[in-house]
Amino acid sequence: MEGPTPVSSLIHAATMVTAGIFAFIRLSPVFDQYKNLLTLVIIVGAMTSIYSAVTALTQSDAKKIIAFSTCSQLGYMVLAAGLGMYNLSFFHLINHAFFKALLFLMAGSVIHIILDDQDIRSIGTLQSFSAITLVYGVVGTIAIIGLPFISGFYSKDVIIEASFLSSILIEKNYEILLNNFSFYITIITAGITTFYSFRLVYLVFFGSARFQKIVVAKIHESSFNLLYPLIVLSFGSVYSGYYLRDYFIGSGVSTFTPELSLEILRILLYSCEYLPI
Repeated sequence: MEGPTPVSSLIHAATMVTAGIFAFIRLSPVFDQYKNLLTLVIIVGAMTSIYSAVTALTQSDAKKIIAFSTCSQLGYMVLAAGLGMYNLSFFHLINHAFFKALLFLMAGSVIHIILDDQDIRSIGTLQSFSAITLVYGVVGTIAIIGLPFISGFYSKDVIIEASFLSSILIEKNYEILLNNFSFYITIITAGITTFYSFRLVYLVFFGSARFQKIVVAKIHESSFNLLYPLIVLSFGSVYSGYYLRDYFIGSGVSTFTPELSLEILRILLYSCEYLPI
């Protein structure tokens, strides 16, 4: 559904698009009663993430690239929910809200700068005209690709690790194969996400200019009224994962340590009902 960029930012970050994931998480007690259904959820989540990421590679409309990116990230959230890691699904939902809203508003700023053109094939060299918008575009990009110590890293990478560790707790061969399949799909999707995200930034800000001279004469940086929401969202895109990880993963769990894997295994054990609750 197409709409004005601020509306797209709100829809993809916090309302219509993410409502399904939120409802799924709230109905987790119901889904936990049907473990076989969660197997289907894992398949749907994994395939949605990679299918949407590949589709984003083929798009030339800046907003459509970001929109398909949302669908791909929702696949990660569905996959986490299928593994019973509802806390990680909600954690990624919150982090995603910050950097996806930032990316959409960055695209809106670009569209405003170049007089309502959304085709990245006809845009380029905007770093000379809109350095501030470029900075926030880069912040949103490194957040969505999961650069270490940025918000997306704390949730998306933990979902990938959970899909890998979940195979340790099961005995059926087809479930082990499924979980390994989901793990490799999430890894490939993360690589594709990195490619199309940097492709968007590169073509818009550093690619060869292909717009008309009359457009060049009118290009200008966005006003403060358009830029200050990006400033607020950039802080959330950078710091939300760090400050919220204790609430969703576990208190005192350090990054890049065995304690993180042990905490994920503990949560998986509870979700799989291997331990008494």
